[in-house]
Amino acid sequence: SKLGTFPVPGTTNPYLGFNVQSPNNAGALGNVKVRQALEYAIDKIAIGKIYGGASLNEPLNQVIGPGAEGYVPINLYSTTNNQGDPGKCKSLLKAAGYPNGITLKDYYRNSGNHPAEFQEVQSDFAKCGVTVVGTPIATGYYGSSGIGVTSPDGLKAGKWDITEPGWIPDWFGPTNGRATLPDLFDGALSFPGTDWGGYDDPAVDQLVNQAESALTVSAASSLWHQADLQIMKDAAFIPYQTQLTPIFRSARVHNAIFLPFSEGYDYTQIWLSS
Repeated sequence: SKLGTFPVPGTTNPYLGFNVQSPNNAGALGNVKVRQALEYAIDKIAIGKIYGGASLNEPLNQVIGPGAEGYVPINLYSTTNNQGDPGKCKSLLKAAGYPNGITLKDYYRNSGNHPAEFQEVQSDFAKCGVTVVGTPIATGYYGSSGIGVTSPDGLKAGKWDITEPGWIPDWFGPTNGRATLPDLFDGALSFPGTDWGGYDDPAVDQLVNQAESALTVSAASSLWHQADLQIMKDAAFIPYQTQLTPIFRSARVHNAIFLPFSEGYDYTQIWLSS
C-alpha cells in the first residue's frame, strides 16, 4: 500500500479565537497590545503533535493558508521553531499594563483532540502568567443558533474570552480568497456568523469589499494579502497550523488525483494494474 499526504488549501484548523468584546480583565482582550503579547504564547509544534505531528501539520502564522488565493507568508510574531516565547509574552503583557497577567475563560470542545488541545493552551499560557479556566462545550455551540459562542450577548457579557474553532474553506481554486478571510473576520457580515469573537476593523471590511469586486485574480490576491496583514497586525486570533490529509491506497491504484472537496481521490481518473 502507499500513503499520500495532500494539502487542503487555505485550511486553518484549529485556531484560537479572541472575544474582543469581553469586559473581563478590564477589557484586556479589546486591547491590541494584550492580544499581540498573547500571540507569543502558543507552542504550535506541540499543538501539531496532538493532530498527528509534523508530517500532517504545518505551522501557520496568518489567516490565509498555503494554496489559497492571497497567500503570501506573514510572520509578525516569530518564535524559535514556532514553539512560543513565554518571556516575550510576559514582558509585552507587563508593558500593556498587566504585570500580574490575566485570567481567561476558555470555551473548549469536549470531544476528539480538543481536550488535549485545551490542556496545551492552558499550559502555554500559564508559562506567560496567564490563567486559563476551561468550560467544556459541545461542538454544536459553533452554529447559527444564537447560543453559546455565537451569542452577541455572550460576547459582551464575557461568558468566554477564548475558544478554539477551526476552518476549512467551502471551496478551493483560484478565487477562494473569500472562502476564509471574510467569513472569519469581516465585521460587516450579519451576526451571528463565524466571526466568533466579534472582531470588526473597518479597514479590513473595506479591503474585503475591494477584493470581492476586483476584476482580476492578481488584484484580488493583493487585496486579500493586505487584509490578512491588517488582521495579523490587529492580532485578531492566534493561528496554529494548516493541515495535510493522509490517504492510503493500494499499490495497484494509479493516477490517484486528490480532490480537497471530498478529501479523497477523483475516482473518474483512477486506473488499476492487474
